Amino acid sequence: MNYALYMSEAIAEARLGASRGERAQGAVAVLDDAMIARAHDQVVTSGDPTTHAVVVALREAARRLGRDALSGLTVFAALEPCPMCIGALLECDVDTLVYAVPDARMGAAGSAIQLARNDALPRKLKVVSGILQEDAFEQSLVSECDLAYVGSLQGAGKISGGMLPKVAAVRRALEGGVKSAHIVDGRVEHAVLLEVLTDAGCGTKITL
Repeated sequence: MNYALYMSEAIAEARLGASRGERAQGAVAVLDDAMIARAHDQVVTSGDPTTHAVVVALREAARRLGRDALSGLTVFAALEPCPMCIGALLECDVDTLVYAVPDARMGAAGSAIQLARNDALPRKLKVVSGILQEDAFEQSLVSECDLAYVGSLQGAGKISGGMLPKVAAVRRALEGGVKSAHIVDGRVEHAVLLEVLTDAGCGTKITL
């Protein structure tokens, strides 16, 4: 199975959702190397708080296949799914979850909580993570609550340690209600955060 191909489609869905004011999450469902469903978050547009991309994709897959048991299915998600979405994957008997970026705040496949492979539950998912992770990160698909991910970039030698206090300051500002931020001290290493934190519709700047 071409993981990169299907993940790129999930990222494209996430980008589409973000352009419509939704959280930047996308998902595609694949069976026997055929993509049978794709979706992005629809919470804002539908007014339904359960319409996360993974859940919407599962509903469409079940409709197209004409069955509620989705064994054999692989679901690709741009961001690590939340507990609701992992629960839905388990209930549908999905075989495999593949995601690009971990979610330190709400990820239920091991980052915040482990539900995908929990010994106390009757089912387990096969989980593959990190597919096109940097592509997703650089395309602004990491929410402000996931900036702890920058720490993994530091560990991989992709950014300097001196950047982490700046990340923490930006995160505090975002949690305080600022919707976007530009890092403006001219250092090339901040380009990746500029992608993540900049909202084209907001001119707010934080100088760090």
